[in-house]
Amino acid sequence: MTAPMRWRCDTCGEWLTAQQGYVVWHSSAQNRDGFHIVHTNRCDDRSRTASNALIDFLGANGLSYALSFMSDGPIRLELNGKSSNRSVETDQFADFVRRLHVPLYEEAREYFKTHTVLEDYSDSSESAPYRQQALQNIIDTSKQESRKETD
Repeated sequence: MTAPMRWRCDTCGEWLTAQQGYVVWHSSAQNRDGFHIVHTNRCDDRSRTASNALIDFLGANGLSYALSFMSDGPIRLELNGKSSNRSVETDQFADFVRRLHVPLYEEAREYFKTHTVLEDYSDSSESAPYRQQALQNIIDTSKQESRKETD
């Protein structure tokens, strides 16, 4: 599977590409949270205290950059002898990283709160719904249900 190529803007709901996107979040000395993907300029209301280009969070370097929000890593820990005690809201941050790096996740994500998906995955493991086949099933089933509703 290839990496995601488009994302839904968290402000307007329209699709955007990496070149059109910006990531905005709240940041303080001890905390980072509220990660949103938005259209650059158009949907950034400037209410967040930190931002960076979406493209800077993509690929191997982008994943390393994103993970640095959770941990300084072993080299910095060795040099400093301690962590910088940064914190991120774990579930929300994991959702953000999955959006950026897990194929099919962004497309399937809009269906996660539907009755069918919640019922289908109510007894699954923590990782099962986010595996590629499961994400594809969520998309396919949800699209079929949408077609039935409009017929």
